[in-house]
Amino acid sequence: MNKKTFRKLLIAGSVLVGVVFVLGLVFAFTAAPKEALAGTAATGGLGLIGFAFAGLVQAVPCDLSPNLRTLKYTHNAATVPNDIIVINSCVLIAVNTALANAENVYVYSGKVTIPKNAALVIAALDQVFWDAADGNVNKSSGGNTPCGYCQEAALSADTTVTIMLQPTNTYLVETITLANTKILIGGADGNAAEQTMSGDATIGNTGVLSLADTMIKYATVNLTNAQIKGLRAAPKELVAAPGANKVLEFVSALLYLDYGANVLTESDDNMAIKYVDGSGAAVSQAIEATGFITAAADTVTNALPKIDAIVAVSAGANKALVLHNTGDGEYAGNVGADTVMKVKIAYRVHDLTV
Repeated sequence: MNKKTFRKLLIAGSVLVGVVFVLGLVFAFTAAPKEALAGTAATGGLGLIGFAFAGLVQAVPCDLSPNLRTLKYTHNAATVPNDIIVINSCVLIAVNTALANAENVYVYSGKVTIPKNAALVIAALDQVFWDAADGNVNKSSGGNTPCGYCQEAALSADTTVTIMLQPTNTYLVETITLANTKILIGGADGNAAEQTMSGDATIGNTGVLSLADTMIKYATVNLTNAQIKGLRAAPKELVAAPGANKVLEFVSALLYLDYGANVLTESDDNMAIKYVDGSGAAVSQAIEATGFITAAADTVTNALPKIDAIVAVSAGANKALVLHNTGDGEYAGNVGADTVMKVKIAYRVHDLTV
């Protein structure tokens, strides 16, 4: 090959290399941004050496790609990978290089390492705020943008801190709304759907669970020492009146005597569970007082429903259940006045409406 031919080939090759280089620059600045990858340019992404845009503080996404949440946004200033911008009170981290007014991809949620206020100690789970003036995060909410929570504790000597970046813009935070008293239930297709709780139990919008009237219900009632000693004249209400056209069915009760300093006394004064008050019809068998009321230690006994507790509807409908001393005198003794009682009662509510 003569020198003239070699010179022509050398010039042609140089022109080709120049064209490829120029096309590469054009593509780099005009191509559509790529979706975020964990670590972006720091872990395999290609950067433009010598063409970085200056002026913005940077943070580095360090989460797994599936855990990073991204969005596309057109910013009015040029950005390079890891630049931090704040849009509508939301801290965003650039994924790619983009010119001003060109679309780019930004991380808005995920684990990131971000500059930290000098000499500040940040503990795990501390809430952090982006201080745009200082270009770092701190723990002060005043005038700053909330941006997440500390993921890994940082000491005063550390210049960065790893946080869980979280959006504060309500448009970026996924919310679930439910109609009043509805609950979410998984369906056969694996998707959640709102349903109304029904059957033997329902739930209100305050979280209170209500059982159907025909279900056995339970109540716990505490009696003071004075109330124990006054059960004959003033029976203790165990279950409130259920409402018009409804009647309470007594199922069972457990009585717990919490013994004090000395014993209670009784002559022949048993107890019973009745409707309304001491004059009402008994719905339980007699509750023996001897050995229970007079016990010298913590003691329990039980009450069973009365067989054929026949009562007129007018005397049972919408009437409370009470504990009554059926004897001829009040309980006495226990000068320390420190023996108390707990009654756990089981009952049903029946609707008499025809």
